Amino acid sequence: MYDVRLDGVSKSFGEVEAVRNVSLAVDAGNFLSLLGPSGCGKTTLLRMLAGFVRPGRGEVYIRNQMVNDVPPFRRNVGMVFQNYALFPHLTVAENVGYGLVARKISRPERERRVEEALALVHLMNFAGRYPRQLSGGQQQRVALARAIVIRPAVLLLDEPLGSLDRKLRERMQVELRQLQRTLGITTIFVTHDQEEALSMSDLVGVMNGGRLEQLGTPAEIYERPATTFVADFVGTSNRLDGTVVGLDGEESVVQVAETRQHLRIPRRAGDAPGVPVSIMVRPEYVELTARGGPGDDAPLFGEVRFSAYLGASVRYEVELGEGASLVSLRPRGIDGGGYACGDRVGVRIAPECCYRLAGEPRRRASGAAGVESDDAIPESFANGPVGEAGSDEGGSGVGESRRSGGLVPRIGDEPA
Repeated sequence: MYDVRLDGVSKSFGEVEAVRNVSLAVDAGNFLSLLGPSGCGKTTLLRMLAGFVRPGRGEVYIRNQMVNDVPPFRRNVGMVFQNYALFPHLTVAENVGYGLVARKISRPERERRVEEALALVHLMNFAGRYPRQLSGGQQQRVALARAIVIRPAVLLLDEPLGSLDRKLRERMQVELRQLQRTLGITTIFVTHDQEEALSMSDLVGVMNGGRLEQLGTPAEIYERPATTFVADFVGTSNRLDGTVVGLDGEESVVQVAETRQHLRIPRRAGDAPGVPVSIMVRPEYVELTARGGPGDDAPLFGEVRFSAYLGASVRYEVELGEGASLVSLRPRGIDGGGYACGDRVGVRIAPECCYRLAGEPRRRASGAAGVESDDAIPESFANGPVGEAGSDEGGSGVGESRRSGGLVPRIGDEPA
């Protein structure tokens, strides 16, 4: 059963189309994160679910009831706002119980449920305090307790951890996810933090320009992005353009741009000498070796232009020549003493770590190596190293089903 379903939902504010024809369905008990840059439409989508914004087109369903015309207080949803929105003149217990008072729950039952909610968020000893007497993390827990005490069908979270410091935010991520699993509440979480979305979610929906670009598990979003936007936005990506110059069994040999260096990628039907390709590689799959050292048979080589010590890892930028470059993220100590700026290094990338873009490579501005033209073509990712992705239009879903004449990504299904 779906706890949430959106069918072709759109919303415009004047000339600005904030949400464009979004369709999805969320199975009961799932944790979905809506991820995207500022202005992509994720908060507008959440507010339409809450009832604070009415869709311009499309339908919103909560537990199979169409709620377009149902006011927020009748939708049985709990919401945690970015600034928590606690009442400063009420105690913690009174803040948590406010929704129960509005629902005319009897005092004994109200007190019992408030006590249960405070116990779940570990604030039993803070019931008599006021918001000004609490830390940011404690205020966040009060807001969360207030949202869950009404026993909502759906919990909506609008960047509730954004104002917390890093360590507290990481701790609250764990506590929030554990609480959600304990209660089994279907949860939709809005964030622009990629690590937060990947670490907390059952599935992630990546939004851009009001559209749902891709819906999938965290691993699918990171390892098999469906569009160039998803690849660029989630994590760091290397993009190499080149031309197939040969075929070797199950692999195609690609000359990288104008460097005269070669890279092997999984072979695909239609590959032949002269076919242009574009490849995406994550930095952690880019291995570096010392030029002239033992086992120096790396197919690519270049010069370290920049290195940054990140604690557990070191980030290198390697120039291959003719405008082509790569970022490599290496665990600290794995490459011996590491590399300094100016060092010549070999570069290895396993063929299975190369994800291929459908269509032709980006065009470059005439006379400027490595500079993209304004009409560069955004293309879809291959679904894995060999397969083809769908169109960028409207996004790509996981476990799609047909509803209302269109494809609706079903959250909670196994990948097709």
